Formats: sequence, structure tokens, C-alpha cells
Amino acid sequence: MCKPYSAKLEAIENYKNKIISAEYLDTISAHYKSLESESAVNPAMIDLQPEVKWFMRPYLVNFIVQMHSSLKLKPQTLFLCWNIIDRYCARRIAFKQHYQLIGCTALWIASKYEDKKSRVPTVKELNTMCSNVYDDSMFREMEIHILSTLNWSIGHTTLEDILQLAVKFSDPDGKELLDKPIDLYKGNTPTVSAILAVSRYLCELTLYDRVYLTFPTSTIGISCFLMACSILNMDVGSTYISHIYTLFEDSMNATKKSSNSTTTFNSTHT
Repeated sequence: MCKPYSAKLEAIENYKNKIISAEYLDTISAHYKSLESESAVNPAMIDLQPEVKWFMRPYLVNFIVQMHSSLKLKPQTLFLCWNIIDRYCARRIAFKQHYQLIGCTALWIASKYEDKKSRVPTVKELNTMCSNVYDDSMFREMEIHILSTLNWSIGHTTLEDILQLAVKFSDPDGKELLDKPIDLYKGNTPTVSAILAVSRYLCELTLYDRVYLTFPTSTIGISCFLMACSILNMDVGSTYISHIYTLFEDSMNATKKSSNSTTTFNSTHT
């Protein structure tokens, strides 16, 4: 039996991680923004599928969500899985009898990308969950086909990534100030856990409908976060909006000043 991990050591590691992540926050945000545009999905291309139709999507979402829950995979894995499915269906013709195979294989790929090795399901487990409809070799073949279709580019700014950024920027529990006792950093506070639970549920609901593919991931994630704060009657949401508005206003004023100075320089030079 492995010895239980020290709660004190976990708290110290989480505290140090917050310090390091704060230093690279601008770089992380810029990287997420870049990935968001690179991995965006055009739903109009999925409209052209001859056999796979939008009314079939909720059934596969339910199946994948149950599969994801039973395997105890990370939240990022679920959202990355659906980005892989949508990107594949936007580029390749998917047959109706292979729709479930595509979904399971996408979850398999996403788990390899996001989860630790011990959590990644085996081909036998995948086949069992699909009632042994497919051969084991079909999962491996579909994996190669999906990866080659996506040019082996799996990175995506998931809704969970946006939620974590929203928590970091809004700071519901005050930990980002790094002035709390070390013991409090061993895990999320009940406030953050509640906000994330409701936010994730709302994010999962957006997987069902086509219309949400027309919005950027960041817009959906932040909207779900703010709605969760409203549902839980927490003022951190309104504080977060005020902070964003202030930053937006400052950036607009800076742009106007830069524009005015450029205009003045040009007129003087003329």
C-alpha cells in the first residue's frame, strides 16, 4: 500500500504553483487565445455530413458523458474530446455506424493527452462500453485516422481551462493574493468548488446544441462562470465583470491617446 500523500506537502506545492503560474499568466493567456482560434470549429462544415445529423448529437453526448464519469477522467478530457469529434466531423465524412466509434476514440485520445497514464482506458474497456460492437483493431485504426486528419494537432483551449482562468482572475477565495496560511492551499475552498461544479454543469449543457459552436470557447466559459456566480448568489461575478470593464476601458483610453498622438504628429509633420 502506498503511503498517503502529505497534506502539508500538497499545500506547499499548490502555493508554489500559484506563485509560478502568476509569473507566466500573460503568456498562458496568450497561448490559450492562440489555441482557441487554431482549434475553432466551423459548424457549417458539419452541416454537410450526409449521414451524421445534429439530432444524433445529444445521444452521443449522453453516452460520452457517462463514459467519462465512469472512467473518472479530468474535466478537460471531456471538453477536449468534443473538440476532437467536431474538428474531425468538420473535415471528414463520418458514417452513422461509426459515430459512436469516433466519439469513443476521441475520448481515448483526449485522455492520453490530459490524464495520467493509470486513468487512460484500454481498448478492451472501450469495446466493452460499446457492447463489443467494434473490433479492437477498429479503435486503433480510427485513432490514426483522427490524428492524421487533425495533422496531429490536439491542443485546444477547453472550457475547463477558461473556468480555471476565470477563478484565477476573479479570486473568489482570496488565495491569489498569496497571503493566506499555507494549510489553506491544500485544495479548493467550498466557494470555489461550488462555483466550478455549477459552471462545469452549464458548460456540459453547451455540448448538446450546434449554436454554441458559433461562439468562442472563452465567451462560453466566462458566461457559464458568471451565470454560476449569479445562481449561487455570489458577488464575485459582478466584481469580475467590473474588473474586466475597467481593463477594457483603460485599454480603449490608451488606444485613443495613441491615436490622437499619432494624428497630432502627422499634422505637425505635414
